[in-house]
Amino acid sequence: MSFNDVTIGQDGRFYIGSYRHASVLVLNEDRELENVWSEGVRNTQRQIKAHPDGRILLLQDNGLHFYSPDGEHEKYISLSDPDAGFFPEYSGLGVSNDGRLQIGLERGEGLVKLDEDCQVLEHWPDEDFAAPVMVAVDDADMTYAVSFGLGESWIDIRDRDGSLVEERYIEAPLPDALPASVTDLSDGGVALLWIVSEDPPDPDPQSRIVEDFVVQYFSADGELIQEWYASDSGAPELLGAPRGMATEDDGIIHIVDQGVGPDRMRMHSFSADGEFLDEWRLERDEVLCDYNDRVAWMVDC
Repeated sequence: MSFNDVTIGQDGRFYIGSYRHASVLVLNEDRELENVWSEGVRNTQRQIKAHPDGRILLLQDNGLHFYSPDGEHEKYISLSDPDAGFFPEYSGLGVSNDGRLQIGLERGEGLVKLDEDCQVLEHWPDEDFAAPVMVAVDDADMTYAVSFGLGESWIDIRDRDGSLVEERYIEAPLPDALPASVTDLSDGGVALLWIVSEDPPDPDPQSRIVEDFVVQYFSADGELIQEWYASDSGAPELLGAPRGMATEDDGIIHIVDQGVGPDRMRMHSFSADGEFLDEWRLERDEVLCDYNDRVAWMVDC
């Protein structure tokens, strides 16, 4: 697999979590490779998010890692801390304006709100959710917990105090579509990415052969306001396994490819209404050789 997720920092740079290189790739605003981090980075990344104070948060299978914008690995916290309770696996991450963390959990644990010291502020257990939870938090601190299944999804919307605002069932745009990613929109609401695979589909997104993908936009109360298909975007080639997303204030959305192989190390950018804009691509692994010894060893420079 190639890339897991992407976020845009407070500094305007792109931070891409790379499964292939067990690293974070940093692009400047012109989308030129500027840095590569590897300290503390595993290839079991779930999600990468920008913190309001400029730090970058990387959710991995062993906990939540905090980085400075220059790549210093400051700390990590784990929900395996006995004082916080044991939560086995992580599935999603959202960050509110006050820095509180919303983390989606797998295996029947639902959604948890934490402070930076891993103190549990609130916990909504599995009976509120039907499946592993993807998370997004918008600029108004509305939390969107998205549980998913083949051909359907549910959005649980909570305000900054944790009160349930709306719980909405979402039928997939096509019967065999599977939700793969969610991200917040700058003006409130969320974008949800659906993968459309060959028939019959593999339930595992990483094993699916993608025929198309669909992006839907939902308002802050869960109403569908727009959708577009990648096959209608004008992209010269579809992403092999679209996964992580990030949006800009003007509605431009960036989606990275988690597909297998060196030709999948790329990110596609689309306008708010689904028009393909451009592609950033890491042409070859060896481009990373000069950044640090660990990356050079992994790439076999």
